[in-house]
Amino acid sequence: MNKTSEIHYRIRFQDVLLSLAVLVGSFWSIFALNNASPGDSANLIIYRNGLVIKEAPLSANKIITLPVDAGNISIEINSENGVHILASSCPAKVCVHTGWIKHPGETIICLPNKILLEISGENNEYDAI
Repeated sequence: MNKTSEIHYRIRFQDVLLSLAVLVGSFWSIFALNNASPGDSANLIIYRNGLVIKEAPLSANKIITLPVDAGNISIEINSENGVHILASSCPAKVCVHTGWIKHPGETIICLPNKILLEISGENNEYDAI
C-alpha cells in the first residue's frame, strides 16, 4: 500500500510572459542606474553646522581643503566619479570610507567635524514614495 503522489505543474503562456517582463525590467533598471550621470547642473553643496559654506560644480576636477576644529578635511571632486573625502581629522574616518557619491540627493556626513556634503541637481531620484 505504497501510494506515491505526483504533482504536475503546467507552465502557461502567461507565466512565461510574466517571467520575461520581470527579467527585462530588472536588466533595464540596472542599465539605467549604471549609466545615469550627474548631469551638467549637478553641484556639490558643503554645509558646516547646517549653514552653506561652499558650492562647487561637479564638472571640474579639483580638491577642496576646509579648516575644521581639529585640523583639515580634504574633498576631491572628479567629473567622472563624483565626490569623496580624501582625508579627515576625525577619529573613526567613517566619512573617508563612505566612498564616491555622484547622483543628486546623495550625501556624505562627517559628524565629528559637523560637515555635510550633498549633491544637488534637477533629476533627484526617490528611494520610496
